[in-house]
Amino acid sequence: MAWGSTRRFSTNAVKFDFHTGRNVRHCRSTVLKDKTVAEDGCIVVHAHDFEPELYDRARAVAVPSRPYVTATTSACPPVKSGAHRLVVLAAPPDAAPATKGLIRAMQPLTVANDFSVCAWLDARATRKCLLKSNKYAVVLATTATDFSFGRPPLVVAIARDPRERYAQQVAGRPRRVLHQVDDCLTQFASLSPSCFQNMLFVDDDADVAWFCGDACAGVRGAEAAQIAWRRAKERFLLVGLSDRPTATAAELERLLPSHFLRLSRHHRGRDGPRRRAPAKVDRAREAAFVAANVADAAFYELAREAFMGRRLACHGNSS
Repeated sequence: MAWGSTRRFSTNAVKFDFHTGRNVRHCRSTVLKDKTVAEDGCIVVHAHDFEPELYDRARAVAVPSRPYVTATTSACPPVKSGAHRLVVLAAPPDAAPATKGLIRAMQPLTVANDFSVCAWLDARATRKCLLKSNKYAVVLATTATDFSFGRPPLVVAIARDPRERYAQQVAGRPRRVLHQVDDCLTQFASLSPSCFQNMLFVDDDADVAWFCGDACAGVRGAEAAQIAWRRAKERFLLVGLSDRPTATAAELERLLPSHFLRLSRHHRGRDGPRRRAPAKVDRAREAAFVAANVADAAFYELAREAFMGRRLACHGNSS
């Protein structure tokens, strides 16, 4: 059944409503995916219609005002059921290749796990992708920060290390331009906005601004990071790490096996920095970039601490 009803989109928000979809049952003796057995003995993979609180009856009547599905904590959250028809992977603009690698790893699962992927599309193309989907669920990868649906989706967000963002932003830049940035840093080390924003047009603390939205207006530094992290805990099922894609894939598979069973098997990334050790002058420029993005750095440390704590609780290691 295709996704039906009116969809409304904007640059920083995604809005649509949808009708009740089909229930996916496998009437066989084996236990599949999330290991849930219906009252009649069949394995219910997605809709879980025997659980009244998970009925998927959705016609949008208003933007939900309550928080999203759950909070991000360092404890080990329980496995989610397969009743969720929409899972959102939200990442800052210019998402790292490791983040996009998660989406590539999901592609081989779309038939067995019965979901479509709509990834990194503009508003019009996203709407078209959702309309064409004939799967039970959809995984939507987007840089949008606000979502308004008839029923709140499960939203997974990705946090970035500022050092990784720095490596992305300087890759391919002409040496002449980087030398100009170095000259600016020598003369105006404490310039605000920073030399990176003035010369490379890379906004300072862009990731915190993305996570925080209007809640951080007029707030900077560690205080902005704390506000952004509180909002992330309220809104997102999981905050993964772009430099820990393998660990993020493993947690997605554990948390939502009905959608992401065998995701780790198909993921080909590796955890840890994906860049070479920088030269001396590049190390100084990288340090200046981190100093210019102090809120981003503080937010990433909060996300990393929570994610590694969750990984230890759920998987028995924090590497």
